[in-house]
Amino acid sequence: MAVKLYLHIGHLYGSSGHIEALLCANRDVLKARGYGVCDSQLLLSGKPGSSAFFSPYLDSDPSSPSLSAVFRNLRALADAQGLQAVVLSAPNLAVPGGAKFVAALRDYFDCKLLYYFKRQDDLVVDWWMQGDFKTGEGLNAYINRLVTTHPRCHYRNALEEYLDLFGHDRMRVQFLWHKVLKGKTLAQDFWHALGLDAEGFIDAPEPAPLVSSYLGAALKESPYLFEGSDDEELIDFIRSYVEGDPVHKVNPLDVEPRRAIMQHFQPENRWLKETFFADVKMPGWNAVTDTDDRLYDVSPAGMTEIINIQLAMLKELQQDVSRIKKRMGLK
Repeated sequence: MAVKLYLHIGHLYGSSGHIEALLCANRDVLKARGYGVCDSQLLLSGKPGSSAFFSPYLDSDPSSPSLSAVFRNLRALADAQGLQAVVLSAPNLAVPGGAKFVAALRDYFDCKLLYYFKRQDDLVVDWWMQGDFKTGEGLNAYINRLVTTHPRCHYRNALEEYLDLFGHDRMRVQFLWHKVLKGKTLAQDFWHALGLDAEGFIDAPEPAPLVSSYLGAALKESPYLFEGSDDEELIDFIRSYVEGDPVHKVNPLDVEPRRAIMQHFQPENRWLKETFFADVKMPGWNAVTDTDDRLYDVSPAGMTEIINIQLAMLKELQQDVSRIKKRMGLK
């Protein structure tokens, strides 16, 4: 009997953390319904999430026999447990070359690919937050550089490779917008994509960003605090003292930079609509309004974030002073 494999390939910035949180929270529920969830070793026993397995191999030979053996072993595990389906989430696979890398899965499973993506004006903010703010480059400057140097597509290159190898019928590409998501939420849409009724599943909130774009904008004013875009020492320090959970914030961009981004990626969005949503009514899905339509958060959450940072730094300073006084024999 054919075993289905639901391969979640991304996008990495397409609420992939939320999907893996859902898989973690509902692993037992899925098992009871005949669905196994892959872990970081491509086995069915550890914590859900397989990006760590694929990361070392993404630059290797896609025809490596060792990977075929791993896929064969995964199928054997599914058969031994009597599973009707396996869920494999590896959102780092949504890159050029990723399709050839996992093509051998077709030899052992009836594959169905799942892919979620967001608007590029949200995506670009995520890119900047990965480290460019640490260099002192502001978000608007980053956008100006991007629209003059970045190709006019980002999602398309990888998706075309998956289309060539797996075919349109085996791909489910979904836009992260409540108006097109089944049940208007990612969770319900994801369970639907797996062919399951959402009833009985545990809700898992989307993980909030550890650093908001507003904090990034403040820290970019002091690039001397970072040795480079990969330096996480200060960020880890702030996280260690901040009280409460991080909060989701609205897109920080004004109208003009948002429009510049969406115009830059217009050819790609046209291709996405024609290829995957030809029969779906999506008015305004890639539009930018003439006025700022953001809902500004004037609750204490934003102020709390700033206060927490200041308190953290004051606490560290207090500890430094205490250490100095101790060495000098002062009270």
